[in-house]
Amino acid sequence: MYGKIFQEIFHSTVADFNGDTIYTFMAMITLSDDDGYINYSVTALARTLRKDISIIEEAIKNLTAPDPESGTPDHDGRRIIPISELTNGENNRGWWVVNKCKYKALASREDRKDQNRASKQRQRKKEKSAGVSNGQHKSAMSAYTDTDTDTDTKDSTSRKLKFTDEDTATAVYIFRKIRDLNLDHKEPNLKKWGNDIRLMRERDGREVSEIRSLFDWANNDSFWQSNILCPATLRKQWDKLILKRKDKKTPSQSFDSRNYPAQ
Repeated sequence: MYGKIFQEIFHSTVADFNGDTIYTFMAMITLSDDDGYINYSVTALARTLRKDISIIEEAIKNLTAPDPESGTPDHDGRRIIPISELTNGENNRGWWVVNKCKYKALASREDRKDQNRASKQRQRKKEKSAGVSNGQHKSAMSAYTDTDTDTDTKDSTSRKLKFTDEDTATAVYIFRKIRDLNLDHKEPNLKKWGNDIRLMRERDGREVSEIRSLFDWANNDSFWQSNILCPATLRKQWDKLILKRKDKKTPSQSFDSRNYPAQ
């Protein structure tokens, strides 16, 4: 697994801990999957990092502790969250790296900038070797710059979305449940999903536990599991799903004429 390490880690309060804690945190960022989950036991992590288990236990204690001075106040400033907390004890192995999505976004942004710089260098080299005149060169570079900027519309829009780390965690939870049923399901825009979950909380007055519970029911229903594939649809169909869940005697059916025999 791949994960970029940024200088801000050394400027944050995590640097107040010893080197083993910093090393463990950077290793967890690197070893975790794209969603920030690292499914290791303490023993396995200690073996992987070639550290004594007591050192890893101390590092995890530091990283899971609240930090009021953290630059990320969600989850009380904790750097990692035990997966058991996010799954209500369903899975007791591993942790969720709170800022993995943040680091992933930063990495993507840096990668885009590197790609743009390399592309511009290739363009300049190509134009120079082709013997473009000064006037033509300026025109070509102007046209190129207009279509190859560091900030695209989609990324600009995503930065306007508002959501908490808990919203992101719930979005990841929903995606992993969907992926369990369909390994080929395309990875969604988790920022958009997180914002949709925020809207359910703030505008609709839903608790995170309610959101997860209703999605779990839909995800286990033969009809709704193929129709509720994102938080936006879950929100739209909320009242209907509540009624269907209450009516346990009436199974959900697809709209297929074979389900309705002629009278």
